[in-house]
Parts: sequence; structure tokens; C-alpha cells
Amino acid sequence: MTFVASHHTEVVGLAVATFTNYGHAPYGVLEELAVTELSRATESAQPSWPKP
Repeated sequence: MTFVASHHTEVVGLAVATFTNYGHAPYGVLEELAVTELSRATESAQPSWPKP
């Protein structure tokens, strides 16, 4: 599965993951992760979930 992160109309990140649901325990593996250099140190690159 491929996930694309964008900021406005610009692509700033890409993640490729594999998920399985067979066997004893389902799991996922992050195969590839790429983030633009400028986005790594910006506020927009931070997680969007609520802060404690």
C-alpha cells in the first residue's frame, strides 16, 4: 500500500507499507519512507494528533 503526504498541492512525503492478516498475528512492515528535506524540520511535518 502506498501513502502520500502533501502540503497544499505539493507532495512532501511517501511511504510504502505491506500488511498481512494471515498466520497467528497480523502485522505490517514499513518498506520505504521518504520525506522532502525541507519538510523534515517544519511544523507541518509534525504529527497531527492532539498533544498531551
